[in-house]
Amino acid sequence: MISKLPSIIRGYCIQKKDGDASLTATCSAGVFSYTGSTKGTYGFENDKENVKFDYEDDDADQTYEILRLIRNGLWLREIGGDL
Repeated sequence: MISKLPSIIRGYCIQKKDGDASLTATCSAGVFSYTGSTKGTYGFENDKENVKFDYEDDDADQTYEILRLIRNGLWLREIGGDL
C-alpha cells in the first residue's frame, strides 16, 4: 500500500511471483494520460524486512521496507524516497 501518491499518478501496481516482478503505472495530467510497464525481478534483504525490485527500466528500481504482509496484500514504504 502506498499511502500518498503524487497527484499525476492514477494507478500503481506491483505484481510479484516466484522471483519475477512487474510494475504498471498510469499517470495523467489534464486530458493527457500515459500507462507504462516494466518487468524485472525482486529479492528480500535485511532479514526479509525489505524487498528490492530490479526492473528492466532502471528508473523504476527501488528498495522498500515491508510494513505488512498478508495473504492477499503487501504494504510497503519506499526507503529513501518521498512516499
